[in-house]
Amino acid sequence: MEPTWGKTLVIANPAAQSGRGREGAIEVERALKTGEAPVVSWEMLLTTRRGEATEIAARASEYDTVLVLGGDGVIHEAVNGLMRLDESARPRLGVLPLGSGNDFARTLGVASRNKPADALRELAGCGTERTFDLGFVSSDAEPAGTWFMQTLSFGLDAAIALGSMETRKGSGTHGTRLFGALGLDVFAHNRDPFPYTATLWERGGSEPVKLAGEEAVFAVQVGPTYGGGFRICPQA
Repeated sequence: MEPTWGKTLVIANPAAQSGRGREGAIEVERALKTGEAPVVSWEMLLTTRRGEATEIAARASEYDTVLVLGGDGVIHEAVNGLMRLDESARPRLGVLPLGSGNDFARTLGVASRNKPADALRELAGCGTERTFDLGFVSSDAEPAGTWFMQTLSFGLDAAIALGSMETRKGSGTHGTRLFGALGLDVFAHNRDPFPYTATLWERGGSEPVKLAGEEAVFAVQVGPTYGGGFRICPQA
């Protein structure tokens, strides 16, 4: 196996999918030790708190590849850390999905979702790299902004996503079942639209698009799905 990934850092969230992340990290570590991925050398760091993956990824310029083990949340953090690096010093990104929704991995076509060691082997056998688009959002309240790689949402769907973070801790439910149940509850109790104004830019495009109105849901998609597979924007 040719060493195409170079010096590799694995950022793993042990709390992913109600604590299964730790077991997944052990499985990936075992696969790396037995030479099942084309790395020259590797290191694994486990996150201990929210936001830590951003900090770790922002210091990863010495690596050739960063693999992220966990759900869309920790991948989002790592992407924002990598985007703090100059493009010339930015490692390639690989995802080992283990989460409630795994929408970004679904967009990338990673078949081995919630089986991170299998995902590692899948990536090792792929042999190709590709670029993908990112979105960026800022507001008067948060002018520094943040990058997003799959979904930017406001309103009821955002309320569902926030509610899922607490619900899955106690129930262990995840994926479309979790988002569907929460969606019914949120829609039953929160039907009023909210006012918004937004300005959309496309890099390399012409004039920005200005939007304003009242909506119950407002979402901007880079990938076609959110909420664990709901195809909210199939053409994205």
